[in-house]
Amino acid sequence: MKSDHDSQWDGETIISPGIKNPREKALELIAKFQNPIIITKKYDDDGDTIHFQGNIIRDDAKRLALICIDEILGYMGADRGYAFWIQVKEEIKKL
Repeated sequence: MKSDHDSQWDGETIISPGIKNPREKALELIAKFQNPIIITKKYDDDGDTIHFQGNIIRDDAKRLALICIDEILGYMGADRGYAFWIQVKEEIKKL
């Protein structure tokens, strides 16, 4: 029986089973940037650390993921994975 990751991408690069397609990778990157982060920390009167947490909103997470992909593409040139990352970038823009 095929899993969700067994589907092949129709682009220039064949993706092996277990590797995400461009849409799955786009969703994964956005989710990683939306995870709670420590925005700041300070110490209370007893010297204990207090962490303030918050979530990055989805639009900001998309913007950060696009910056990440632009960095990847900037170092790749016309490598085999270039077409895949272009597709991931397009999928992020659609979300």
